[in-house]
Amino acid sequence: MQGRYELKYIVDGETKHRFLEAVKENLSADPHGENAVYRVSSLYFDTPDYRAVWEKLDGENIRRKFRLRYYSFDCLIGSDNASTSFVAANAFMEIKHRINNTVYKQRLRLTDNGATAILQDAKRLSQLANHVADTQSDQFLVDDIQRSATLQQLRAAAVITYLREAWMGTVDHRLRITFDSHCQAYGPHAFAEVQNSTGKCLLDPNLVIMEVKFDHAIPCWIREVLVSQHLQLKRFSKYASGMLHGAGSRIQCPNDIDEPTSLEPVRRKTNTALPEGVITILPANTPTIPTTT
Repeated sequence: MQGRYELKYIVDGETKHRFLEAVKENLSADPHGENAVYRVSSLYFDTPDYRAVWEKLDGENIRRKFRLRYYSFDCLIGSDNASTSFVAANAFMEIKHRINNTVYKQRLRLTDNGATAILQDAKRLSQLANHVADTQSDQFLVDDIQRSATLQQLRAAAVITYLREAWMGTVDHRLRITFDSHCQAYGPHAFAEVQNSTGKCLLDPNLVIMEVKFDHAIPCWIREVLVSQHLQLKRFSKYASGMLHGAGSRIQCPNDIDEPTSLEPVRRKTNTALPEGVITILPANTPTIPTTT
């Protein structure tokens, strides 16, 4: 399991264009997209007390999230030409770990029917071994997810979807720059509605989440552009934002949260203060990221 750094920025369309033009010479479009763009949809799983939400908001240095990520789906028309059925495609079960400033991701490819079954019933996570596409999959990871699903009582919490424009380094393909737009949140059972644009918007439509992802050190030529354009690091959790601010009555807020109406500071009813909203600016003493020449 190889870790990497992920630097996140919230930018407008003009800033995105200016930055991409400055670095595009050393990048190539992600071949999985059409003109580098594709849809990413994820069903997030959480505990009954929404541990993943609070670990994020409380700023825990070590945390992880469980999600089923699917990149496409088919709507099959029944023999009566009236009914339709949803089948997920190109889907993975993932654990995303964060240890201090390093991010690790573990994933298992799922069969289409297996992914669809879990989307429809989160209890099937405890039988994940029946739904993986490769019989030679990492058995330790399968066991970890199955055990966590049972012991933590994981349940479907929210669906988050967005359009991703992805670029990769021409020399180092592990270097990635992504731009996520049209971020929307849906209730946990609305996994088939992600292309209908009926979800709750998590950001101003004019804003984009830009991420720079790299393994060991940020290339000097990227760092120079970031500094020259005065871009400021920010934290933004799509899942936490969807749970606490985005989905209104269609995603139930945890019972110990005073439900906010906008991106403002929130508190537990126990009066334990939380960080400044879901979008937070990184402090000045954020650890320095290594740079390559």
